[in-house]
Amino acid sequence: MSQAIHFNTVGCHLKVAMKVCEIAEGGYSNVCIYRCRFHCERTFVVKKLIVQKEKVEHIIEMLTREFSIGMMLDHPCIVKPMDIDLNATSIVFQHFESLDLLEYVVHYSVSKDLFLQMEDILDALCYMHDKGVAHMDVKLENILYDTTSKRLKLIDFGNAKVFKVDDSVLMFKDICGTEGYLPPEMYKAQPRYFADRVDVWCVGIVLYNLLFDSMPWVDAKVSDDIYREHMKSCMFDKIHPIIFSKTNYKFEIEDKIVEELFSKTLHTMNGNRASMQDIKDIFMRLSKAPQSKVPQSSKKFWSKWLQ
Repeated sequence: MSQAIHFNTVGCHLKVAMKVCEIAEGGYSNVCIYRCRFHCERTFVVKKLIVQKEKVEHIIEMLTREFSIGMMLDHPCIVKPMDIDLNATSIVFQHFESLDLLEYVVHYSVSKDLFLQMEDILDALCYMHDKGVAHMDVKLENILYDTTSKRLKLIDFGNAKVFKVDDSVLMFKDICGTEGYLPPEMYKAQPRYFADRVDVWCVGIVLYNLLFDSMPWVDAKVSDDIYREHMKSCMFDKIHPIIFSKTNYKFEIEDKIVEELFSKTLHTMNGNRASMQDIKDIFMRLSKAPQSKVPQSSKKFWSKWLQ
């Protein structure tokens, strides 16, 4: 049965809206679509943070930060909030037909065209970094494919950080993000890092997923066998020939540029990664480059190699 929700701080369309469906649920929030019950029948996305009594202040702080940072940003590939209701611990966003990239890779074959569409996200992140804001949780689930405009759009600024104040660049030491996407500096006993370079690492993990249809390793820890091999290669400013083998690409693409991308995004040292603008410049060369032929025999390699 539909449930009514009342917003005190939004316009008339959402004063009384009916819940249509739930589209996502996580440890800290759930996301639902609501429809206006008046004449227009507009739909909206409502992200409601799950509040535990002992963490009310923290939740309100997270919500306010996400909303205020979202309102700072104005880019066609960033999903901007429309309003906030602290009493209902909710943020309202415009609704559009879409699916996130995790859904996409599960149900569809990733094409070179979709891979190159990641330029949308790189452009959005360059814009954010110019504004002194890092996303801090770039992952497949936080990138939406707009089925109408055919563009990729970035969502979820709950972990975002302002890293540039006036002419000062701040460093951080807290751990935030998603397992599997966390860069190695997050696993240090006393992490200290540049926030924008965390976004660069996460972009590298997303690109690897799209190109290889898998994660490069489980976690960026020395205890992870595959990551440890990657770390050894990084000491010589190289990428590992097996982890990044072009025989396992899902489509034909210029391998030398791809190798350059991964060497710049997935460097194990936070300060040695390229800027997002440099990554975007490298990436844009892919759309102009001739295709390199991918060998036909693509093999699953790790089981034998690690024995």
